[in-house]
Amino acid sequence: MDLTSIKKNWEGFAKTDPFWAILTVKKYSGNKWEPKAFFATGENDVNSWFSEFTELKKCNTEKALDFGCGVGRLTQALCLRFARVDGVDISETMIELARKHNNYLERCKYFVNDQPNLSIFPNKSYDLVCSHITLQHIPKDHIFSYIDEFIRITKPHGCILFSLPSKPPFWYRTAAMLIPSFIKNSLRRIIFNTNYVMEVNWVNRKKIEDHLKKRNLQVTTYKDYSTGRNWEGYFYLCIK
Repeated sequence: MDLTSIKKNWEGFAKTDPFWAILTVKKYSGNKWEPKAFFATGENDVNSWFSEFTELKKCNTEKALDFGCGVGRLTQALCLRFARVDGVDISETMIELARKHNNYLERCKYFVNDQPNLSIFPNKSYDLVCSHITLQHIPKDHIFSYIDEFIRITKPHGCILFSLPSKPPFWYRTAAMLIPSFIKNSLRRIIFNTNYVMEVNWVNRKKIEDHLKKRNLQVTTYKDYSTGRNWEGYFYLCIK
């Protein structure tokens, strides 16, 4: 799936049930997210990062970027810790909604970007670049390119934090190898009762760590269960 297809799907999610598309956990109970509860999960996530990830506590708190910000769930939470926070997403509708839910006015800006790079942001712009439950929805051939862009726009001694699955359950991996994409996408639409497709990709932990270390980053990994308890996933915290 290319970026054009991904943009089309996420535009569809944004126009139907954007909160669920970002956090799917409540769909099965037949409930939709209330905005207050939804944004509270962002504060909980950010608070847990700064509590559990020791190296993150050393990060300068001047300016942060939330990559794949959606409606601003994490972006708004980061505003409680940073003087300025930007959010960027591939979906115009997500960004429109993020602007409506922006409680921080000039301190928080949102941008649309549908390019395979982050050229809209200059070099060495941010003290923290973060991306949570986003890279897994991007084609594998673009994941490493975006990671390199994270590095480019991070200030010297700044922090980069992103999550990514490393290994899916055996049954999922087997299905991914044996079932044609058009059938998998049809099944996804049926299972999630939607007309749009949400791909979940993964990259082996060692490949990510090797890529980061070749770029002279200090790397620490932490377990991440956001994709599912049966998935092996990690947060990668990098110091430039």
